[in-house]
Amino acid sequence: MKITQIPMGAHNAQLTCYLQDPCTEMPALDRCPAILIFPGGAYAFCSDREADPVALAFLNAGYNAFVLRYSVSQNCPVEEVYTNAFAEAQEAMDYLHQNAGDLHIDPEQIAVVGFSAGGHLAASLGVFWNDPEIQALAKCSGEENKPNALVLCYPVIASVGKTHKGSIDILLAGLNGQMREAQQKRIALHLHVGAQTPPCFLMHTY
Repeated sequence: MKITQIPMGAHNAQLTCYLQDPCTEMPALDRCPAILIFPGGAYAFCSDREADPVALAFLNAGYNAFVLRYSVSQNCPVEEVYTNAFAEAQEAMDYLHQNAGDLHIDPEQIAVVGFSAGGHLAASLGVFWNDPEIQALAKCSGEENKPNALVLCYPVIASVGKTHKGSIDILLAGLNGQMREAQQKRIALHLHVGAQTPPCFLMHTY
């Protein structure tokens, strides 16, 4: 196994890459499916228990695994957390596509798994990847920032009612009036599912 760390964005976000060792006896390892992992943590921190252990489980299953520790309120102004985290998620996805050969991954088999707030970030990629404004910010003109599949584990999805208040408070920090109302609708991701959304496995727990 080879482990490398790649900086992402401007707020010390980091992509940790767990790569299978190429082996002539197992040629399938030269082109593995990939999993990009977004830990949870209410956009306040990145949970260790939803990071490396998940990557190692997927590595054991034959994937090359990537953990993005994205911007959170511990290391970024709270009103900029979602913008920066989403930009870093797109940068990570683009990095996987652009470096698929060196990373020994199949660019047509890149799935994203997210837990809790990380599930919100993963779902954001799934529903907004082709938004013209998002694509311009990500400097993408095609599907470089599109996941092939989503695995959403007890994700934050709704922004009112039964939701995770801690995550939503950070996502709406500093907003009032019409701006807050517009953002509240924007981050309610079930309202934006459409033909552009990749296949999704959704799980919840109690």
